Amino acid sequence: MNKITVITGQRGAGKSRFCLELLEKVLGRGLTAAGFISPAVYTMGTKTAFYTMDVRTREQRCCGIRSIQYTGTSGCWQMDNNVLAWGNELLRNSCPCDVLFIDELGPLEFDKGEGYTEAFPVLKSGAYGQAYVVIRPECLESFRRIIPEFGIIMIEDGTCITGPRI
Repeated sequence: MNKITVITGQRGAGKSRFCLELLEKVLGRGLTAAGFISPAVYTMGTKTAFYTMDVRTREQRCCGIRSIQYTGTSGCWQMDNNVLAWGNELLRNSCPCDVLFIDELGPLEFDKGEGYTEAFPVLKSGAYGQAYVVIRPECLESFRRIIPEFGIIMIEDGTCITGPRI
């Protein structure tokens, strides 16, 4: 099994929900977990916000709010730079740990060099037993240029459809 496993799937597939369920299994086995998971907030079926949750303490901070008028580097998302900085601090202090969660890396990190950029040196350090990294399918090749070897779990409708069953 690869030390890094990418969890991928389309928007709304249930990647973060899968990570939350996996976190419970990890903790139930007495393993240490670190990093962050980004649960979404839905209003009438539409994703309207998302949080960054410290997996060690379960503290959550609102990281992004959907804003139709906002036209920054994050498309329709108005990002909170203080929460992004907090997430990077979580990553810097995450290792050593048994299981590292990074949910998620996307265009902000790969195309803009912004967002959770501390993920890359932490992943390269290997100072964890296993890392689970959420990346949408369209960003997989960008990730592969930085981290060439990893396993993949594909999520569809909240269910693992390819890759190892956890």
